[in-house]
Amino acid sequence: PARFEKIADQYSHRPAVRTADQTLTYQDLNRAANRLAHAIIAQRGTTQETIALLMEQGVSLFVAIMGVLKAGKICLVLDPSFPKDRGAFLLRDSQASLLLADAEHSYLAEQLAHHNCGLVNMDQLGCTASSDNPGLPVAPQGLAFLIYTSGSTEKPKGVMQTHANLLHDGLIYCNGLHICADDRIALLYSCSVSQGMKITLAALLNGATLCPFDIRQRGVAQIADWLLREEVTIFFSGPVLFHQFVAT
Repeated sequence: PARFEKIADQYSHRPAVRTADQTLTYQDLNRAANRLAHAIIAQRGTTQETIALLMEQGVSLFVAIMGVLKAGKICLVLDPSFPKDRGAFLLRDSQASLLLADAEHSYLAEQLAHHNCGLVNMDQLGCTASSDNPGLPVAPQGLAFLIYTSGSTEKPKGVMQTHANLLHDGLIYCNGLHICADDRIALLYSCSVSQGMKITLAALLNGATLCPFDIRQRGVAQIADWLLREEVTIFFSGPVLFHQFVAT
């Protein structure tokens, strides 16, 4: 959180997240995340616990991610496209105390949540809370993220990520690719997987613009035109997707 707040102050009016229908500056993203963090703290206190997020990969998700981290909680991102059994298992296994969902996914959230997991509509949370940085002390070795394996051969396993891990990954990308505030970084991975979070933080911890692309809805054939239109400078892709992309 401290690194992000420094970047948000330094690049306050530059775009942090740019989707097809919305652009959020670093200042706006930081303030929205602060309001959410204060609302979470007011409701849940400062005890470390897992908070799950259920929403599409749009502006609200990145506000929620930063808000949960600023509140000193452990973030678990659930992909709405997951089979319901997987989503319900992850909530139980992680012992998530709260599930934040947007209005679009509130019904699905009700189906997934176990009896000890509270439900909150993010669209109704934090609107009147303070937009100032919470200023909670966050230890480098404190848990920040919980990311589950695919579970293709057995039950999914949760992999714990500390704040130090995430900052380290973000700086590795920054140094290796010379990321700067002029960069626009494509995000084709879900934030529910490790690579998606690494790319997200590589952008948001270095002042670049994060550009999510929903490949399930828009398809591989649209990537090339989208990259040109958005003037993307850094494109991450796995081998299978990359070969399909090149073929178009």
